[in-house]
Amino acid sequence: MGTSRAAKAPPTRKWNAVIGTLKSPDRSASTVVNVAFSVAMSVMPSIAPVSTPIVIGISEGLRFALDVKDKGLEEAAKRETIHISETYVIPSISDGLWSIASNKMGTGFSNSPFGRLAEVAFKKTMNQIMSKGAEALVEEAERNV
Repeated sequence: MGTSRAAKAPPTRKWNAVIGTLKSPDRSASTVVNVAFSVAMSVMPSIAPVSTPIVIGISEGLRFALDVKDKGLEEAAKRETIHISETYVIPSISDGLWSIASNKMGTGFSNSPFGRLAEVAFKKTMNQIMSKGAEALVEEAERNV
């Protein structure tokens, strides 16, 4: 087992935007997630090389999952212009989502060592979620503890 440390976040009122989206009567999950990620990114500038690829990848994955849930796979893929190969459906979705995320974060982050690690982790995680479901990840995590 490893150890972990956490530094206290700098004082900011930026989190009020997240609270505001949660209090909104017509809130949507994607709005809350987007606002929360954008605030998190802005208050953690010292770890941006590590956090940017991970946060943007997670954000794009969640956005796509919400679109699939609301509109179906075909419509979500069209909206994000993800080209799905009939032979490799799941890997092509993971590649397309990572491509979207890497375009949003810029080459400085996506081509960094942390960006490459985030890409591998993102694609493996998305492949497993899409093929086995989120429950399989929980079971795997419990086995590894």
